[in-house]
Parts: sequence; C-alpha cells; structure tokens
Amino acid sequence: MPIETWQKRHEALKKLLPENIPEDAVLYVTGGAKNFYIHVDIDGMILAQDMGFATLNGYSGNFPKAYPIMHPCRSYRERIQHYAKFAGLSEQETEEIAKRVVIIRLYPLKSAGKIELMSGHFGMTGLEYDRMYILVSKTGRFITARNHRNLLKVAVRRFDNGFEFSYAGKSPLFVADTLAPDASDIFKIWSDHVEMDIFHAYSSWFEDIAGEECMLCRWSRNSSRTASRPGHPDFPLLFTDGAPVYIVSEASLNDLNRRLFQPVSMDSFRPTLVAGGAGPYEEDIWDVVCAGSAIFRRIEESDKCPMVRLIPDTAESYPDGEPTATLRTYRNSERGVLFGSYYRVEQSGTVTCGDTVSVK
Repeated sequence: MPIETWQKRHEALKKLLPENIPEDAVLYVTGGAKNFYIHVDIDGMILAQDMGFATLNGYSGNFPKAYPIMHPCRSYRERIQHYAKFAGLSEQETEEIAKRVVIIRLYPLKSAGKIELMSGHFGMTGLEYDRMYILVSKTGRFITARNHRNLLKVAVRRFDNGFEFSYAGKSPLFVADTLAPDASDIFKIWSDHVEMDIFHAYSSWFEDIAGEECMLCRWSRNSSRTASRPGHPDFPLLFTDGAPVYIVSEASLNDLNRRLFQPVSMDSFRPTLVAGGAGPYEEDIWDVVCAGSAIFRRIEESDKCPMVRLIPDTAESYPDGEPTATLRTYRNSERGVLFGSYYRVEQSGTVTCGDTVSVK
C-alpha cells in the first residue's frame, strides 16, 4: 500500500478520536468487513505510537503493561473480552465496550451499489439520502434488482453537491442535489401511491442497464409515505421496503457463513448499520438501540427477498439457492427467511463508525 494511503488512513483515524483522552487510555482500532485485519492492526500500531498510548493492535510492543498477548487473528469480540478479563472489568462494562457500530451503508438509488460512510445523519425517514432515487418503468412500475439484477453493478459516489453513478462501459452520470426535475407524477410503490420528481434527461443512461425504458425518479419534497406495524405508531420512510433502518450483527453473518459451503458477503443483505461485538442474532431481541446521538426502536425481524441470492459484485446467483436455502433450515417463518431486524428512528441524530451501541 502506498505511503500516501497510510497517511490518509492515519489522519482519518485521528479525526475520530475524542478530545482529552486520559493518559492511561488503551487504543484499539477495529475494521469493517472490507478491511484486511493486518492493515487494521498496522493502523492501530501507527496511531498508538504517534499518540503515545498503549494499544491492543498488532505486535508493536505498545501493549498495556503486563498484558498477556493475544493472537491478532482472534475476533474483535474475543480480543475485547480478553482485555476486559485482564483489566478486571465487569460483564456489563465489557458489553458496553464491545458493542460498536462497525459499518454504515448508504444506498442512494434503490437496488444499486452502496456508499460506505464513516458517519451519517439519521432523520425520521432513516439515513440521509438513503433510497432517495428509484427507477420507474414507462408503465409506472418501480424497478429493482429482483428482476433487473444488473442494477446491483451500478456504483455510486457521493460528492458535496450530488451523486455520481457509474457502470462498466459507460461514462459516469452526475446528478446534482439542486437539479430541478423535468416533471413530477404519482407512482405506486408496493401499496402506496407516492409523488416523485422525474428526470427524463438522465433516464436513458439507465435504460440499457435495466433492459427496458425507464425514468430516473427522486423523492419529491411534497411526498409522504408511512408504514404501520402492530404496537408501533405510524412511521415515515422513503423508498425502503419495510422500515427506515435495517440493522445486522456482524456475528449473525459469521454464524451463517459457518453453515455455508461458499461464504456470502454482508453486501448481499444491504444493511444500514452493522453492529460489531454482539452475539449472533442479538439484533432480534434489542428493543431500543442507542448509537451516537440517534435512537432506534426495533419493529420486527427482517424477512429477506430473493435478492439475497445474488452476488452483488457480479449480479450472478449463488449456487444451490444459497444463502436462502440454509437460512430456511433454521431461520424460517411464515413471512419467509429472517436475517437482521428492522428499526424505526425514535430520535434523530448522527452515528459514526466506532460509536458504542447501547441496547435496552
């Protein structure tokens, strides 16, 4: 990895540190699913040496005094538990340290690629800009990767003033946040009729990807859409399917992959937030989740559509109907296979990777 890349990683990590860190603090850098663990350990060692703190990362010699070294291939949760036992922390204190936000993902265009965020603001409709755009056919039917799987291969980048969409063999398309729509109309999404802004000038860019004539549409400022579930007040959402926020425990995916011949990626499930340091399927029993300044309340387990059987990078199918076939053996229900849980936003706020996940 070029030295410039390490320097950028280092500066990004320093910005995440709180002010006035105690002199006896111990730093531990963790990484999401896309970070090679050796790179993450090097990040931690460099940061600790630069800041003059002890660390649990790597073999730098900057461990806490008398700390029994643990192999870095151990999981994030195992390393936290190992240190907690050494430091004499209670079970509750250990859980408070262990549960952290490790991934925040934004999907600006429904069924298209993700954007990995270090921090994101959650309003009552969910993560800002999430599922804000959607493709609609000329007959008024909304389009997803369920039937147009190439949408998964549309990459998306965020700029200060808009989004850039790219696809192999095509010139990138930039759509500004302030772009005025060419028209607006009301279309049906599931059982709801929603007003959408239409951008005819950009629609042709997506047509050969979708395989049919379509329109690029954006959530209209005049729109409103709510969902209801037993025991909950009506809650607002944009173009998401079941709820504003979808949370998965990292350990849930690890448990599923232990049962599979070919492991699957978290990308297949398209969560908004991924929690590290929790046990498998703990997200199913959390009533309230506090992360950063936001508060989320659990609605129900998430029933997964056929899209989870697609490999996100290639849009090809996993063999033998996986991972649905395996999930059906131990996570089946009347609504289908379950994985992760849906949440609504109870209090708006900002969530940052590394934030503690407090649950009730």
